[in-house]
Amino acid sequence: MLNTPITDVIAKLSDISPSKTALVGFDGYIDKIQTVVEKQNRLGELPQLFESLDSFGSHVRDAAGLSTQLTVRTEKKKLGGNGPIMAHALATLGIENTCIGPFGVDEILSPFLEMHPQCRLINLGQSAETIALEFLDGKLILSDTAPFDCIDWNHLKKVIGIQQLAGLTGKCDLISLVDWSNLAHANTIWKGILEELLIPLDHRPMVFFDLSDPGKRHDDEITQALEIISAFGRHTKTILGLNGNEALKIYHALEKVSNRTESDSKDFEHIGRYIFGYCKLDQLVIHPIDCAYVVSKNGCFLTKGSLVREPKILTGGGDNFNAGYCLGQLLSCSEVESSLLAMAASGSYIQNGHSGDQENLKQYLKSGGGQVMVG
Repeated sequence: MLNTPITDVIAKLSDISPSKTALVGFDGYIDKIQTVVEKQNRLGELPQLFESLDSFGSHVRDAAGLSTQLTVRTEKKKLGGNGPIMAHALATLGIENTCIGPFGVDEILSPFLEMHPQCRLINLGQSAETIALEFLDGKLILSDTAPFDCIDWNHLKKVIGIQQLAGLTGKCDLISLVDWSNLAHANTIWKGILEELLIPLDHRPMVFFDLSDPGKRHDDEITQALEIISAFGRHTKTILGLNGNEALKIYHALEKVSNRTESDSKDFEHIGRYIFGYCKLDQLVIHPIDCAYVVSKNGCFLTKGSLVREPKILTGGGDNFNAGYCLGQLLSCSEVESSLLAMAASGSYIQNGHSGDQENLKQYLKSGGGQVMVG
């Protein structure tokens, strides 16, 4: 095993070029973050909350055939969506960007106006809504994504215009395409960007993909999305980011399509190598709760991190991870260094309740927020 000095990563955080820019899209939610009351206490005392998703699930299961009423506490109302959260995190870290998504019918809703000033917003219409029930060991996200049904490639060209889209694509260093599973017409958008915008360019930006819990989509839809990602991989640097649950779902979808049967083991190195072998990618990033795996042509790299025992927020942790990893790649960091930045961005966000800037990431890394192992 080799140790990668955290000091090297901290030093690179000072090398961010002000000219680095990104394009992020194409979702947008208003998130209501809630906790669930397990037992009301006496007047004047705080209620006892369901601490784990497991105990909450057992309570719901026990109500089958009967009924139950639950009390929730709204802890926060905030901007949501993989795109806006990642764009805000990138901007906080020093990457100017344009974020395209549905942010309001007649005008941009106030939570989106609170995004970092280095985020330029292009509005596509009515935003979606999410209720996120948060527990210490996970979260249950309930989303109404009907407003996304009209968002396809033709809608983008009609609202924004192909010339403006081409201008945005031609000058950016990173394109982040996220929330595939909730955008019904994401494939048309991805194909349009590839065929009409990216291929004609001499300068081709790095492209980052996040499928966002594809379990609700059919296996053949998942493989179609992976084929489009592979098409990008033939023309530019391409990265696919997955959390542990998403990696398992994609792995099992590919098993069914290829008529293969293997164990259900959560061997993320094996799963990562298999998905990487199926797709044409430069890097595949899998981030379970307390570590990260990166598979590339250079091998498989494991970065161990530390759990935040008392999280202030969970929703958006993965988007901040993605922002940190992309930052590392924009800084020409290695797979391991980028993983360290990703885990610091995610950990700092979960621990403090907001996206961290460069100084927050430095402090998190100095405090031992990541331990690196290269195998």
